[in-house]
Amino acid sequence: MDTGSDSTKHWENWEYMDFELEVRKAGEGEYYSCVLNSPAGEPRARMHLPFDEGELKEKVWELKETLDHYETRSSAPARRRTHDLAEKTVRDFGYKLLRALLDREVYTCYRMSLDKAKQQHKGLRLKLRVQPPELAELPWEFLYEPSQDEYLCLSVRRPLVRYLSLPQPVEPLMVEPPLRILGMVASPSDLPKLDIEHEKRRVDEAIKGLKANGLVELTWLQGETYEDLEQEMLGGPWHVFHFIGHGRFDQFRKVGTIALTDDGGHPHFLKARNLAPVLMDHYDLRLVFLNSCEGAKSSDSDAFSSTAATLVRKGMPAVVAMQYKITDEAAIEFARAFYRAVSRGLPADAAVAAGRISLNNKIDDTFEWATPVLYMHARDGRVFDVSEHEVIGNTKEAVSRPQKHATPDNPIWRTEGEKWSGDSSAVEVPDLRGQTISRAISILDNSNLRLGMRNETLDQMASAGEIIEQDPSAGTEVEAGSSVNVTTSISPSTKVPKIVGLRLPQARGELAAVGLKLGDENETPSETAPEGEIVGQYPMAMTEARRDSYIRVSVSSGPNKVVGWPAPGNKTRTLVDVSENANSSDVSGEAKNVVAWDTEAENQDDRGGYKVFSAANLIVVVTWMIGVVVVLVILALIAR
Repeated sequence: MDTGSDSTKHWENWEYMDFELEVRKAGEGEYYSCVLNSPAGEPRARMHLPFDEGELKEKVWELKETLDHYETRSSAPARRRTHDLAEKTVRDFGYKLLRALLDREVYTCYRMSLDKAKQQHKGLRLKLRVQPPELAELPWEFLYEPSQDEYLCLSVRRPLVRYLSLPQPVEPLMVEPPLRILGMVASPSDLPKLDIEHEKRRVDEAIKGLKANGLVELTWLQGETYEDLEQEMLGGPWHVFHFIGHGRFDQFRKVGTIALTDDGGHPHFLKARNLAPVLMDHYDLRLVFLNSCEGAKSSDSDAFSSTAATLVRKGMPAVVAMQYKITDEAAIEFARAFYRAVSRGLPADAAVAAGRISLNNKIDDTFEWATPVLYMHARDGRVFDVSEHEVIGNTKEAVSRPQKHATPDNPIWRTEGEKWSGDSSAVEVPDLRGQTISRAISILDNSNLRLGMRNETLDQMASAGEIIEQDPSAGTEVEAGSSVNVTTSISPSTKVPKIVGLRLPQARGELAAVGLKLGDENETPSETAPEGEIVGQYPMAMTEARRDSYIRVSVSSGPNKVVGWPAPGNKTRTLVDVSENANSSDVSGEAKNVVAWDTEAENQDDRGGYKVFSAANLIVVVTWMIGVVVVLVILALIAR
């Protein structure tokens, strides 16, 4: 039985620093990983994906098939026989993702951030913001670092979250246990049948220890329709909505859905954008748990179109969804550890990490710890403030601060350093001018404020990254928890990247990333570079250039194309063939060159094949041949 005494107790008051990383698209097939906020700076680097878009989809499909085949093996011996192959597939893919995401300067910054967090006895939260839709669906939870022999997300100290930045702040809800969960199971008649009672029993089993200790209270919704859910949301209060059932991503409408039932028991695919208002109108609700198919699946044109991302984008602080099928055993273990951590006040991302670790430790040879995906826009991960309590037998005693429920008129915000505000009193906006983004975040935290939108502009007098404007201005009184927008300076000059060896679309992306533009393009023959590849640039790489200036390039037109007769030992071609090739569209350059073959060694080139003659020589040869033909014709006529 779960007594509630476990390792998560150590993490209840743990603080985190942020390593906020955004993936951006720079051009066709070109991406950048940009550090927006970290303890060790804000570098960015070009991502070097190991696959093109088609290969990437194939690799993701291969990974999914490997895991589905492996996890559905019922016997332990069968799982052990295939474990090495599955682990190799997962690790190889995870390492290649890590190399692409944390390359060069970004990886160095990440390791330095880990060291700084460790020195301050804090964790480091990896906030992943993936903008390109084609990369949003990748299983980033498999990021693997071979030098440490570890998956990044299998650590409460280094949790990984798919983060959405939204303008509205999240107000952590002060809760006196029990944490109240509303559960719903839906099994429409035209979809694979679910054993509703079995589904309920497995969740009850997962949290029975927490229920016994008064930490969690679970209520099952009696009904499967939208109207049943809508009616129940008028009651409560509910802190968590736990859904079990079917889901799908509608590729035609590009929206995520969950499958409820209509009055006839048939599927009613409720769009995520229509589900959101029902849940968001219930003020105490802070967390959604979707145990359904395709809850984390999005379209190839909108990275935030999945059911989970849509709910977060509409204002839900945190949503847990599944990116693959999950077995009953794994779902029970993850839910048990996850709800145990949440009920003790851990941030949502730390709770998910605790669930992953418990699942990995309790079930041998499994990779299902990567199936749950967390989408979140709570800046510090805190969606609940669970009041301190001690449990004596089955009696719960509050021993610290009294319970306060957040309401629209009485918000409660959590700031770094365990600071709380229980009223909506006005605060004065501090002066952020001259500060860096990292320093500004700390200053605003101490004033119960948040950093809002970040803009960039060119300023000749300010250092790069320095805040030069803010809105509201310093000294203005605003409500606690409000956002302050800032504008930072970018340097008037930048270092020119190396674009020699790239093609033009890639070069444009590289230059655009540092504020430069592609200028004049001159073609030049090259015996070593393929056609279309840049062979020269001005200004040269690593020199300084003003932003918005142009970089001139020389582009290879390939080697001088020649046609002609083969080297000895190959099929002989006629002079007519040579003449036709000499006038064909395949020949380019200032003059059309032809190759004549001579059996004499001295007439062969140093590659044993061709000897190049000019077009003038060809004219002489052809003229001589025509003369010979004319003489022969005249002689034939005379003979008659």
